Amino acid sequence: MKRLSCVSHRSLFPGVVWLSLLVLVSWAYWPGLDGPALLDDTANLMPLDQLAQSERYAVDVATGNRSGPFGRPLSMGSFVLERLYLDRGLRGQKTVGLLLHLLSASVLYLLSRRLARRSGLEGSIPALAVAGLWLTLPLLLSTTLYVVQRMTLLAALFSLLSLLFYTTGRDAQLQRRP
Repeated sequence: MKRLSCVSHRSLFPGVVWLSLLVLVSWAYWPGLDGPALLDDTANLMPLDQLAQSERYAVDVATGNRSGPFGRPLSMGSFVLERLYLDRGLRGQKTVGLLLHLLSASVLYLLSRRLARRSGLEGSIPALAVAGLWLTLPLLLSTTLYVVQRMTLLAALFSLLSLLFYTTGRDAQLQRRP
């Protein structure tokens, strides 16, 4: 019976470490959530004000951004949904950015665990190291707290999810499971 409890503590360790990292990084980002709009945040998010007149403008706002050759329909759509249903202002937009960053790092943790296991590495230490590095990289600070960079955060999240789903499907295929 004592051995069984030891195994459960050992299996809880990576989760506790990961949760601690998420809390620590959230605490580190917390002061930045009250920061000002930066560079072109205001210009790109100004169309969201049309939603105060009518929700009918939602599609126009989501598809009307002309930044780059294709605009930002996905990230602008997320801003529209956020404005319609959450509307916590600039702090809310930065909080969503932080949540996307934490979610991306968590997906990377799962992907790294899968790849480490596939490579014959036991334990979650390599996955914690890789995802923890991603989570704490100073380079991602500006991407997370610069509101219009939600496009970058979403691209990273969807890319990591695609890799996780691919490796999950590939492992199932190699084990001859549907």
